[in-house]
Amino acid sequence: MDPLIPQVRCVVVTLGPDPRVVSAIDALRTQVGVRLEVVWIENGASGASPDVAPPSGAVEALRVVRHAENLGLAGALESEMRGMKGGWFLTLNPDCRLDPHAVSAAVRTLDARRDAGAAAFHLRRPDGTVDSRGVVVHPLWLRARDRDGGADVLSPCVVDTVDAPCFAAALLRVEDAKGAADGAGEVFDTRFMAYYEDVDFGLRLRRSGRRVLFVPEASGVHDRGFRPGGRAAMPARVRRWSLRNRWWTMLKNVGVFGLLMRLPFLVLQETAVFGYLLVKEKGTIPAYLDVVAGLGATLARRRHRPQA
Repeated sequence: MDPLIPQVRCVVVTLGPDPRVVSAIDALRTQVGVRLEVVWIENGASGASPDVAPPSGAVEALRVVRHAENLGLAGALESEMRGMKGGWFLTLNPDCRLDPHAVSAAVRTLDARRDAGAAAFHLRRPDGTVDSRGVVVHPLWLRARDRDGGADVLSPCVVDTVDAPCFAAALLRVEDAKGAADGAGEVFDTRFMAYYEDVDFGLRLRRSGRRVLFVPEASGVHDRGFRPGGRAAMPARVRRWSLRNRWWTMLKNVGVFGLLMRLPFLVLQETAVFGYLLVKEKGTIPAYLDVVAGLGATLARRRHRPQA
């Protein structure tokens, strides 16, 4: 064990016994220039899990943590972040396979840029198009999207600032991540369950004075389950979480003046969204009630000066 080689804790979260986790961990074994402690958290665990080979290559330690309940992505990540004092924290989806130099490229970039607290990875789809080059938030509509999604993966790109990392693969400096914890002391808002955890984190990190950097060399394949046009196949509760979390993210991270300035755009947008839900997704409408029910807790989690 070479103490000069950076050590990274990588957390992979699945819902049930997802067999894709095996290939995700196998890709981690091939990483160059880093030492990895891999934690596989299985939410909603029951019965047997897929067999995973013991530690080898860059993976020096491997733990499997099984929860009978579903903690959600944020809850699972928070359970591992909570006890850390410093170092590096890598989030990884089970459907991601990182290229051998991906993690070391992210560590090297953040080491050289003390003003940055997180690295967004350069993720591509199996068909060779871009999946994500970090997450950007529209300045008026306050909607988040994966930057350059669908573009040619060979199109030019450089290290630059984005609004948030995509948690399918992201590297966080633990010290900076904890410095951006919300008013409840959480790096990852455990209420979220799924969707917008990364956007909420990225906006808080930037408000704390740290950047999120997109690192082109931190690359890998993301064979994501959800694709454009696939919303209809999502369970109603998941669509409800997505809408609720978008509003919670706005209310936590945008100040009163910023919301009032954007009010005409938000009213126009939400009127269109509500009309669509009335026709297509009535089961998603209760998300607005969830937003109101969680308003007090959401405002209590505001920390640092909200952005305009």
